[in-house]
Amino acid sequence: VAALVVAKRGEPLVAEVQEALARLHVRRADGTVVSGARAFAEIWSCLPRWRLLARALEAVPGAMALAEAAYRVVARHRVRVVATLCARGRCGA
Repeated sequence: VAALVVAKRGEPLVAEVQEALARLHVRRADGTVVSGARAFAEIWSCLPRWRLLARALEAVPGAMALAEAAYRVVARHRVRVVATLCARGRCGA
């Protein structure tokens, strides 16, 4: 099974291609890898307008679990979700 490699570090980010394609993965500054809703929270924590949401997901009991459940549903159906948004003219410009 092929490994995805981060060119800058040359270290595998995710061992299997199918795993990488199924979920969003982020490598933190300390080298740990998070995926799914936690990966989004990590990205959001770096964005001024999204930082508060990232903090809430981490701080509010059950919020991350709920976000992960929502992430799994959207990830499982992402092709259909994107197609629906694009059909409504919301693909970006």
